Amino acid sequence: MELLKQETEEIVSVKLPVGSVLQWLNAYLIRGEDGYTLLDAGMPDEETFGLWQQAWRHLGISPRDITSIIITHHHVDHYGLAARLQEVTGASVRMTESCFLQASRIWSADSVYDEEVLELFARHGAPGHLLEVTAPELKHYVKSVNVHPDAEFIRAGDKLALGKSIFEAELVSGHAEGHLCLYDKQEQLVFCGDHVIPKMLPNLNFTLGFDENPLGSYFSSLKEHAELPVRKAYPGHMIPFRKYNARAADIAAQYRQRIDDILARMDKPMTAFELCCLVFFVPVNAEQLRFKLFEMLACLNYLQSLNLIKPAEAGADGRLYYRRAPVHANRNP
Repeated sequence: MELLKQETEEIVSVKLPVGSVLQWLNAYLIRGEDGYTLLDAGMPDEETFGLWQQAWRHLGISPRDITSIIITHHHVDHYGLAARLQEVTGASVRMTESCFLQASRIWSADSVYDEEVLELFARHGAPGHLLEVTAPELKHYVKSVNVHPDAEFIRAGDKLALGKSIFEAELVSGHAEGHLCLYDKQEQLVFCGDHVIPKMLPNLNFTLGFDENPLGSYFSSLKEHAELPVRKAYPGHMIPFRKYNARAADIAAQYRQRIDDILARMDKPMTAFELCCLVFFVPVNAEQLRFKLFEMLACLNYLQSLNLIKPAEAGADGRLYYRRAPVHANRNP
């Protein structure tokens, strides 16, 4: 895998491994008059830090040439190394306030986020053997980020100078609450993080205690981005691409189809895990359980917001069961 690619005169993409089906993260270095902006940090491990050092050497720059670090959202492959990169570069670190609050919620010295997720999954029908293999992974996850950067917050509509261009900050939600996209109206370029990526469907792995209807938020922001004039998009995964508007519309269409599939399967009271097994597949490991059950819960929360299904009710076994509402409302987002 090629580490660096010169995308434009000012933009270099940096491929950093993420150890999942996505394979790598696209981080970016954007050269300006006073130094470089680094967009997204990568995983909090020695391999990723070593690749950043290799990238700087290849470009003939030092860490101190990085004057600004911007994080698109709080997921560990984007946020994880932010504090260490700030330490070695001395750069400011900017992100949305929601990004920082979610990161602080998950990764703190007294975090019990892993226990809360396991309890949630158990209530929604995940079997004991999957909870047992998921527990150590979640424990490792909440311990993976040991320190947070000194963050400055970006608000919607803020203007940011990147290279020779001015980008406007857009805050979107769905894949992550308060996800930051950066849009250059003049050149019609967008750094879109994981909000819209080619070929693969961004997941709905929401953070407990934040946006409880991420799919509803996603439909709203995708509708806006399906109409945003974009000549080229620089995503957090896969490769830079054109036809951004069509891709945003396609993602929305795929999630609408999933909503229809879920409703079609609900011929009796069912747990979220049972619906996962019917609509997606039977999860067999911790990663599959975490991603697919969160996605199902996001879909069910959306359906409940439209009164298409009833609020979950506890069964005799203590698990939560969903059922269709007797009268269907309009479900077009």
